[in-house]
Amino acid sequence: MSAKGSRNPIGPNDVVAVNGRYLYVGNNRFFLKGIAFPTPPPSLDVVNIEGWIAVLEQLARETEVNVVRVYEMDCQRAERYDRFLKRAAELGMYVIVPLTSSSGDGDLSRDTKPPKCYPQKLFNYGKTCIDSYWGYPNVLAGVIGNEVMNNFVTWQ
Repeated sequence: MSAKGSRNPIGPNDVVAVNGRYLYVGNNRFFLKGIAFPTPPPSLDVVNIEGWIAVLEQLARETEVNVVRVYEMDCQRAERYDRFLKRAAELGMYVIVPLTSSSGDGDLSRDTKPPKCYPQKLFNYGKTCIDSYWGYPNVLAGVIGNEVMNNFVTWQ
């Protein structure tokens, strides 16, 4: 991607791979130009996918961003995000998905010392997420336990 607007859609052959200490798509070095994706507010207790897509399209028009890091997705209802992930691929954007959630089995126990803060149910939830998003060629990575705010008990 050389300039704003000159993007190529991401297809099955555009998987980002690690070779040594660098990332590649095919034989070309891949450089992440990412942003933390702002989660548009929900509409009527449902994910506002149209709002998400509007933000993606604005980023594609106005920036050279090629990766968005999404913080909240319910992978147990991955079909909700199908249009978003496909539109991101059409716009030439990779997506970093969360492998945790704010409640339920995907909730990271932030008040428990490691390694107990990573219970088996969290592993299972993360695996479910990976399985849910595996079919999208533009899903670059999944994140678990990032940016956890600790306290005096859990700092280790």
